[in-house]
Amino acid sequence: MSQMPIRFLTDLDLTRRPPGEAPCVAGPPSLVPAGPGGTRSERSDLPWFPLCPGAWLAQRRAGGRLQRQGECGYSLALLRLEEGGALLARHFPKQVLHPASLTQQLLPAALASRENGLPTPHTHLLLLHLGPAPHIPQPPFAWSHNPGPCFGQRPDPSETSAMVHGQGGVKFQNWARTYGSSPELYFQPTSVEEIKEILDLARQRSKRVKVVGGGHSPSDIACTDDFMVQMGKMNKILKVDEEKRQVMVEAGILLSDLNVELSKYGLALANLGAVSEVAAAGVIGTGTHNTGIKHGILPTQVVALTLLTASGDILECSESVNAEIFQAARLHLGCLGVVLTITFQCVPEFYLQETTFPSTLQEVLDNLDSHLRRSEYFRFLWFPHSENVSIIYQDHTNKPPSSSANWFWDYAAGYYLLEFLLWISTFLPVLVRWINRFFFWLLFTGKVEHVNLSYKIFNYECRFRQHVQDWAIPIEKTKEALLELKAVLENNPKVVAHYPVEVRFARGDAVLLSPCFQRDSCYMNIIMYRPYGKDVPRLDYWLAYESIMKKAGGRPHWAKAHTCTRKDFEKMYPGFQKFCTIREELDPTGVFLNAYLEKVFY
Repeated sequence: MSQMPIRFLTDLDLTRRPPGEAPCVAGPPSLVPAGPGGTRSERSDLPWFPLCPGAWLAQRRAGGRLQRQGECGYSLALLRLEEGGALLARHFPKQVLHPASLTQQLLPAALASRENGLPTPHTHLLLLHLGPAPHIPQPPFAWSHNPGPCFGQRPDPSETSAMVHGQGGVKFQNWARTYGSSPELYFQPTSVEEIKEILDLARQRSKRVKVVGGGHSPSDIACTDDFMVQMGKMNKILKVDEEKRQVMVEAGILLSDLNVELSKYGLALANLGAVSEVAAAGVIGTGTHNTGIKHGILPTQVVALTLLTASGDILECSESVNAEIFQAARLHLGCLGVVLTITFQCVPEFYLQETTFPSTLQEVLDNLDSHLRRSEYFRFLWFPHSENVSIIYQDHTNKPPSSSANWFWDYAAGYYLLEFLLWISTFLPVLVRWINRFFFWLLFTGKVEHVNLSYKIFNYECRFRQHVQDWAIPIEKTKEALLELKAVLENNPKVVAHYPVEVRFARGDAVLLSPCFQRDSCYMNIIMYRPYGKDVPRLDYWLAYESIMKKAGGRPHWAKAHTCTRKDFEKMYPGFQKFCTIREELDPTGVFLNAYLEKVFY
């Protein structure tokens, strides 16, 4: 009994069959394809194409959009025809296929069935059919045959639609590994057409869609159990206007890559957060900030963007076009649609000198206005359970690059020793007070200077996995709030706080959900590290901090964990209801919501 070669499907030209017209090609009535789990279908007119090995699958578009009815995904089955006409099937889950699936998924499965000694007296076939197996949706589609290209040859883009492949079994975790989810399908699109196909599929299956970038948000804002769209492959610089000093980029570009490319044009962003391994759309979508009372949060550097809505429309947004949507979309929370492109306002490339020197909490609070005037990018680090403060000035300079970095102090002491001691303190929490004082003495009692390109000074390495909270309060409340937090720690010896409490400043703006909306603000960031991945008790510290922030009129950083609900946000944000109205108009069925956003809007 000889075995026949394995055969494969080739290109399929998908067009609508006029009512009453017979299928272009039909399998013999004696060969009845099986449905999921080997269930026999009663139809005998399903098409069969045992054709060219390794061919691409192509779909012809009709009227600019695939014509599908109901849950009409692509379903594949590996069939084995036994002697006597018995037909067995291995069913593959319905999905929209990327052409690479032929080699990555289907071919190995077919070969494995042969290598495992399964009886194959006649032949293996791969069957592709449209619609909920085992029936073709009505009105039916016809399959017409076009011989396809072999490996490495794409179909003519003008004759085919975008094809996306959603991976199952992907486990998403944020950078700190504090939040995660298991999306049903995980996509990495390369074009707007592919994103539209994903949204079409989500509508057909009644699924939600969550777009993610670098995954750095220390909360569950990026988590979903439905469809996750990772934008990392849409990462190009589309246009650089050197005269206006503006750059248009795809939404998935990492700021770390953008910084390098801007430098080639003699340009830079005026301000950056501490981390640049983050996607452009995610940075603006969560309201990333740094420091400098003359500078706003990063979304204020956006002068235009394009937004793909749940309906498939693409909106151009700027201060002159769709202005209200623009003020919402500059801090979009991922709930208005899919941001496709962003245009940033840049400045000429510049160098910064960073100067770090010690002080005390009382001194810096008493002279806060003076520090804010003295340095363009001023911030300070307070070491809880002490009076110790490290002041950091960052200012423009013409000096050549220089650094006093030292591996022993920066890593051997500032990372490896600190992590070990913090791990010990999980068994003896009282050690935290000693650790904070010891490391201030060890690393922060001298004056240190660095000079480099702006983005290399703004960015610094986050070495520890961590839990963080970060709220913006009116700048005039800075002293009151910090002293109250200090008193809480002094009056509750069992509550411990890791260093530092980082204090930064930002200019007020008109972005609807900006924590700095209509007021200059002080950001007060608290942190609890996770030494060797171990969680440290923090609930009492967290709740005390949130209580102080709310009393001071604070607003939480959108990317970071908090306990606020819609009732809180309605009080905090004068523009919250306007944002909700815009969201409901752009996404009336909540396609872009998840559990985090439901707490915000419901």
